[in-house]
Amino acid sequence: MVMGDSSRIRRRKWIASKPAVGAMTPSRQTIIPMVVAESNGFDSFFSEDNAQLIDQLKILASGQRSRRVLYLYGASGSGKSHLLHTFGEVVKGCGKKHLHLTVNPLDNPFDSLAVSERDAYITVDGFERIESLPDCQRSLLTLFEQLTNHSGVLLVASAIPLTQFTSLLPDLSSRLSLGGVYCLRPLGENAKREALQAAAERRGFELPDSVVNFILTHYERDSTALFSLLDRIDNSALAEQRSRITIPFVRKLIGSD
Repeated sequence: MVMGDSSRIRRRKWIASKPAVGAMTPSRQTIIPMVVAESNGFDSFFSEDNAQLIDQLKILASGQRSRRVLYLYGASGSGKSHLLHTFGEVVKGCGKKHLHLTVNPLDNPFDSLAVSERDAYITVDGFERIESLPDCQRSLLTLFEQLTNHSGVLLVASAIPLTQFTSLLPDLSSRLSLGGVYCLRPLGENAKREALQAAAERRGFELPDSVVNFILTHYERDSTALFSLLDRIDNSALAEQRSRITIPFVRKLIGSD
């Protein structure tokens, strides 16, 4: 099933399920895909422009960073949400607690939250919406203080840098900037190509150049959409026990959108 060097660690292992005690024994075994999580999803975002940010996120996820808050911003389509998701998966893969929140004008996601355990990791998406939500700002500031007291970690993603806010609580702005403000640069054409193929390889399958060219020509080009499509390709290929990824296969997936 897996393409490439036979010495490479496989992500996919096909295992036979065992019937439950007392259950009827099936005439043949059911094959279930067992998926092993990626070990270093941050590489999907690697480029020279993002090298410092990715290095800092790796240190932050490991819990070894002295400043346990980080603020990142980037244009629409740069992959902020996907990066937060990747961060959360890496953190959970290390056995740590992670909570993801999104700023919502209709509901304060920080209200009534209380941090009572050490080393909690919280990611916040859509922070640019918080400017017109003073109650939300105050709740996040309280949450930040609780995280600080319990050695927690806060990662915030926004469409704009902190300096562009005009109605942000000064105390909140200063605290979020303590660990540095980083810009997530969109991947260039070649970087997207390399990132997609590298991510596919980590998942255990090969994404040929012809298929990558087709995806970049016929699908949305922002990073979040591209890596979401890659997840769909992976899941569908596993379900069909497909050994090769072809243009017709991907065209069928795209056409179902």
